[in-house]
Amino acid sequence: MRKIFIVCLSCVFLMTGCESTSDLVDFKRPSDVKQLTNGEKRLWSQSFDAVRAIKRSGKILDDRTATAHINKMADQLFPEFKDEIELGIIKSPILNAFAFPNGQLFIHSGIIAIAQNDAQLAAVVAHEVAHFTKRHSAKSRISASNANSFIVFMNIMGIPLIGEIIGISSIAGFSRDHEREADLEAISRMRAHGYDISEAQKIFEFMASDALANDYDSPWFFASHPNLLERIESFESYVRNHGAEVRVNPAYQDRAVYKNIFQNVRRVALSEKLEIGHFNSLINEYENFYEASIYSVNSEELFYFANAYRLRNLNGDKELSLVLFRRYIAKHQNNSKAYMLAGVVCMDLGKLECARDNLQRAKMMSRGSNGYINMYLKKLDKKEQQNEI
Repeated sequence: MRKIFIVCLSCVFLMTGCESTSDLVDFKRPSDVKQLTNGEKRLWSQSFDAVRAIKRSGKILDDRTATAHINKMADQLFPEFKDEIELGIIKSPILNAFAFPNGQLFIHSGIIAIAQNDAQLAAVVAHEVAHFTKRHSAKSRISASNANSFIVFMNIMGIPLIGEIIGISSIAGFSRDHEREADLEAISRMRAHGYDISEAQKIFEFMASDALANDYDSPWFFASHPNLLERIESFESYVRNHGAEVRVNPAYQDRAVYKNIFQNVRRVALSEKLEIGHFNSLINEYENFYEASIYSVNSEELFYFANAYRLRNLNGDKELSLVLFRRYIAKHQNNSKAYMLAGVVCMDLGKLECARDNLQRAKMMSRGSNGYINMYLKKLDKKEQQNEI
């Protein structure tokens, strides 16, 4: 029944929520938002309902510092709409963001976590606000294939009431022209407020790399959005032609400040990736971006990468997992779970002495209260007995 309800509900919104009103002019000032078509009024009402559902779902990250920062960024980029837009952070490792027709925007923790500075994040924020100011929800019709694919995908993610969300938000994808229009508006806003526009393409490079690592090929992600490589090339071309004209504020390139503000968001994103089994995404990040990122000195993150290799378990993964667990333990000698998992990896590799040492350390630190440790020690006993026979 739930599946039938979701599919039917999405069809209702696809039919009623997206009138073809291409002659609508952009919002230029706050007073413009009072001049809505009847279709837009329905969209706004549904938007408020959907936002309330999201807030009740427990998927909103309660991080006041991070949330205040992205809202301040949006207010700076679009000062004329300071009281009309509001941003929140969704606890999801997927590199995405979405905007409702009424100016309620959500940025996924994953895309905040992968960015390296304010300039990169500003490209995402400005892009989503542009969907609002240009009234793309009222001008577009989301395809049924995009809707169905997105419904399945987001149900796996645990976001409720997908029927409402899919019909009235940008997450399911606008037309290629509307996505390009939002990109150009984002670049224009970044230039006007001192953000390095050359940083914009980097966030799309991260997205493209992550999509390849996870083999994303669902229609909602690629069919309606211009190819990510095409967007990267478009940004590169724009930077070549206009980059010298931009007066960059160095504060927006400050990686240390960015890291400090979003450290908790980063931790949540890594944890969520492990929880939903996005091991390839974590490993791609470690192998291709981590050492050069603002987080590379943070040894705490090695725990997540070590676990990703352990759980993916392809040829050679266990060996790499053990290397990372050892690097992590060298800096964090009070984490009993790290010792336990290192012991498990050693046991899987046939390194029984290593396994015994790590599991015993884990048991001593947990004062014998961890049932998993005792279970693994019994398994180790059996392996050792078999080797003696």
